Order: sequence, then structure tokens, then C-alpha cells
Amino acid sequence: MYDVWRNQAASRMFNNLRLEIIESGYAKLDSVWCYHGVCSPFSRLYIVRAGDGIVHAANGQTARLLPGRAYLLPAGLPIDHWCDTYLEKLFFHLKLTMTDGCDLFERHGKILEMPIELTEIDRLSALYRSSRPESLATLQAEVYAMLVRMIDCAGIAGLAAKSYSPAIARLFPLIQCDLSSKMTVRSLAQALNMSESTLTKRFRAEVGVPLGGYIDDMLLQRARQLLLGTDLTIGQIAEQLCFCDQFYFSRYFRQRQGLTPSEYRRAQKHLT
Repeated sequence: MYDVWRNQAASRMFNNLRLEIIESGYAKLDSVWCYHGVCSPFSRLYIVRAGDGIVHAANGQTARLLPGRAYLLPAGLPIDHWCDTYLEKLFFHLKLTMTDGCDLFERHGKILEMPIELTEIDRLSALYRSSRPESLATLQAEVYAMLVRMIDCAGIAGLAAKSYSPAIARLFPLIQCDLSSKMTVRSLAQALNMSESTLTKRFRAEVGVPLGGYIDDMLLQRARQLLLGTDLTIGQIAEQLCFCDQFYFSRYFRQRQGLTPSEYRRAQKHLT
């Protein structure tokens, strides 16, 4: 007998999500750990081992950082966080990217948390301190499993499993590969052999936002990533993103982020 059952929703979710761990560490913090208005281009997973802290988000959410709990602070959500005395945590700065290039947790826009046994935290910390490839691979799988549990508890698995028409599915990598300030809806429509009107209508119907606004959001996201993830100068980033000069890039960034590129880099660079 030959019988196969396939979970199509699970397949779509696995294929649609890409985990990238940008930075990680094991931090022992005191009252110096105090930041206000943090708006990170990546999501942050905090796994608290000892002490306590506070996070307060612009959406009104407040969470007490307590031992034996894991917290997911989504990308793009302005957050204040601080520690009055002592906080010890394993942390990961990450992106869980969907087919459309957006971070799943940024799209959800809420702080998530879940319990985790202290013995499990110690096990994960031991894996993190190991230099053995198999230990680090196990840790990556454990982090992914933890994120999936958070997705399930938050009821946002449908976002991860969303599918698109072939034309729109082809559009996302085109945007990511050639993203710059010179990108236009017209050039994308020509690349897909579609009219601008058809492309913009189909994109809005499937994705839920205007194509021009989506391109602008992706450009700002790329700029933030380059500012925090590289040592390129502001001028080099402006050139890479095809702005006519550094001044125009700085004006563009400040209008959308509320800070100049230099101010944003100084404020966000050393987050833990």
C-alpha cells in the first residue's frame, strides 16, 4: 500500500520563512542598560536567565523581563527598555523573513513572550558557548522551534503561509535584488511584461499595500540594515542605494525615521 498525506500549509510556511541570525550574545547587564525610542530593523529574542528588566513599546504594551521567560521584540516597533539592578540573558538579533521580504514579527507588530524552563535556558547557553558545529546547528534549530511556537501561540501562522500569484511571487526577488532609490513601478512592470496599472492593482489586491509604498518601505529597511550591519560611510550607503548625494539620502532618511543616518547609527549600533 502506498499512502502519502501532505500538509500543504506547513510546506508553505517552511518554504516562505527564512531565519537569519544577525547578532547574538550572552549579556550580564546593570542599570547602564537603558535605551529609549529604540526602533530596530531586526527583531530581538531575549531569553532571560536572571534578574529583571522592563520593556515598554509605542503600541502601549509593557512587559516585565523575568527569569524563565523568552520575549520577542519585533522589528520596527519603537521600544524603551531598561534594567534597574541586574539582568542576565541570552539574546539573538534576527530576521524571520517572509516571501515578500518583510519580517514576520514586524508585520505582526506586537511583543510576544513564552515560558521556558531555567534548565532549558542553561542547556541553550551551553550550546551557545560551544564551538562544535553540531552544537551550534542544534541551537539554531532550537531558536527556530521557539519562534515557531511563538508564531503558533500568537495565531499568526497564516501570515507565514500566505501564497501569491506567480507574477507577484516573481516580483519580490526582483525588488530585493535591484533595490535602490531609482527603482520605479514602470521598470518593474516592464521586467514582468505587464502594464503598470495591472501590476499595481494586482499587487495591492494580494499584498494589501500600494506597490510604491512597499518599495519605499523596503528601501528604508535596507538603509537601516546597512547603517547597523556594516561600517560603510553615510556617503557610501547613499551611493550604494543610488541617491544623488549624501545630503539627499540624509534628508530622505530623516523624513521617514525621524533621525539622520548618523544619529540613527549612534543610537542603535550597540544594542543588546
